[in-house]
Amino acid sequence: MFEKEYQKKKNDNVRLALAIAHHLIPVLVVNLDLVLSQFKFKKSDFVYIFIFGILFCINNFAQTKLMTRDPYDFLTWESYDSLYVVFGLAITFGLFYLVLCCILDKLTTTEEKEKAA
Repeated sequence: MFEKEYQKKKNDNVRLALAIAHHLIPVLVVNLDLVLSQFKFKKSDFVYIFIFGILFCINNFAQTKLMTRDPYDFLTWESYDSLYVVFGLAITFGLFYLVLCCILDKLTTTEEKEKAA
């Protein structure tokens, strides 16, 4: 019995690690590409993160209700916990974008000052 529980926990940890890698690596690569191409981030564009988040929620809700298995274990849409997760993610990604904008703004301002000098 202990062996089955251990194996399930191990499989859950592997699934979690793969899910993180599956989402994190593309985000890092895209952001690195944007930074290296000197793409101009605007703080006002962070509203698009919320629009994308709403579309994601609609898609995830539909997938959860139409499939026999939830795409994400933590978003079951069976309780208000799913809404808390969604709002938490929206706030986190919004703040991440604003911090990224501030960092890039600081870097480009420094580069412009160096060029002017």
